[in-house]
Amino acid sequence: ATGEATFIVRPIDAIFCIKVNKSDIPDKHRPKYDASLEMNRVNIKVEKRQYRDVVRTLDFFGNFERMSRYNQFRPKVSVLADPR
Repeated sequence: ATGEATFIVRPIDAIFCIKVNKSDIPDKHRPKYDASLEMNRVNIKVEKRQYRDVVRTLDFFGNFERMSRYNQFRPKVSVLADPR
């Protein structure tokens, strides 16, 4: 490593606006805050190593979700300990 920072997301050109409803009377049809975010382009640069790590992490969570879904059907005791 060269000691130089590596950024995944490059600088973003964006406009963020927020409007505040200063009325003293609450109105459930008109929000207290109204915000908007406008982005023209978001550039992302990912190195092979970073891409591989993201794919592995997503794969791990997919496997974890699948295992937790079927965990109720697993035996409580190992087959070697209780080979009925």
